[in-house]
Amino acid sequence: MPQPASQTNSNGRDLDVVLDTGGTVRFQRGINNKAVTGQTAGSLAHEVGTHVDDAAFGVAVDTIVAVGFLADETATDSVDEGDVGVARMTLDRRTLIASQDLVDNAAGATDRVFPVGVVRDDALATLTPADGDYTNLRVDSTGALWVRAGTGAGDLGKAEDAAHTTGDAGVMALAVRDDANAVLAGTDLDYIPLTTDAAGGLRVAGSVAHDAVDAGNPLKIGGKASAAAPGQVGIGDRVDAWFQQNGLQAVFVGDSSGNLISTITNTWPDNTTQFTGQTLMALGVLYNGAGWDKARNNIDATILASAARTATTASADQTNFNGRGLHLVFDITAVPGADTVTLTIQGKDALSGAYYTILAGAAQVGTGTIVMRVYPALTAAANLTASDVLPRTWRVNVVHSGAGSFTYRVGASVIL
Repeated sequence: MPQPASQTNSNGRDLDVVLDTGGTVRFQRGINNKAVTGQTAGSLAHEVGTHVDDAAFGVAVDTIVAVGFLADETATDSVDEGDVGVARMTLDRRTLIASQDLVDNAAGATDRVFPVGVVRDDALATLTPADGDYTNLRVDSTGALWVRAGTGAGDLGKAEDAAHTTGDAGVMALAVRDDANAVLAGTDLDYIPLTTDAAGGLRVAGSVAHDAVDAGNPLKIGGKASAAAPGQVGIGDRVDAWFQQNGLQAVFVGDSSGNLISTITNTWPDNTTQFTGQTLMALGVLYNGAGWDKARNNIDATILASAARTATTASADQTNFNGRGLHLVFDITAVPGADTVTLTIQGKDALSGAYYTILAGAAQVGTGTIVMRVYPALTAAANLTASDVLPRTWRVNVVHSGAGSFTYRVGASVIL
């Protein structure tokens, strides 16, 4: 077998090259016995441990040439354009890789950058065992980067229900001054800024217009507590709602002239037409077909005052506001001795104005007190009791049989 020829590699070390009897060149030192057939001596260095681009690698068959790196962390060296250079590594054998551009260099259209790797972490779980460890940036399932604001005094974020401290940092919410309260958004569901008036007061409006169907939850209003009624303000002025000191809201009820209910209760006339239904209900009133009357309880009245009379006497028309009947007392205190007087309770026809008899008493010749009754469901008794109702307009008529002088009086109690 031919003797090997001694060659020197780029590191100055010998490399044995052997040509066997078959014409195959073999490398025998530092490299497994790799055969290179049919090659010239000038191309041997290119065939040792190399492969054709994009060719498959044979596991446990093909050989490779180990790549070395220069340990160079501090005293870095540069090379000239076109020189061959050695890759750098750290002292613990980690490859040093740097981006192409320097800090503060302008970006170019064809510059290359290193992509930053991130970790998908949907639940934001702990990735490192201890504080201060290196960790990866994290994204959700869509690739959006997780960003969490801090909640300390110098951070922009603040925790819910955390106490305020002077000097806390934060982001001011800006608003737009809009004196005319004009429409700012083009269409429904557009983003829009908060708006204020010229003084910076935030505009707040309800979501349901006046006279629209009610919806949603009500907006509570506040007012001013005062034991005394508030003073007068100018027409058209804005005013505070008035509340009692215990929180009850004061409600004004009065007439169209602004009179309080306490003032008008005993002064307004029957058959008035100036009140609203709400005020009338507060006062206790009844409608008579044309106007409103005060509601009454049992009423005592003088129908005819005591006096000497020599001729038939009729009382003035009496108005029954809301009574159902009456007790009438005919009290005779002086008589002439020969003539008689007869009292009759009469109703008045609203259409013709004619009077009709409800209850006629007996002829009286002497002194005495006669009680006559009119009420529904009473047991009728001649000249004394009528089972009837009292009409709205009624009167008494005392008929004298002669010219003799009688002294008498008539009183009545209208009963509900």
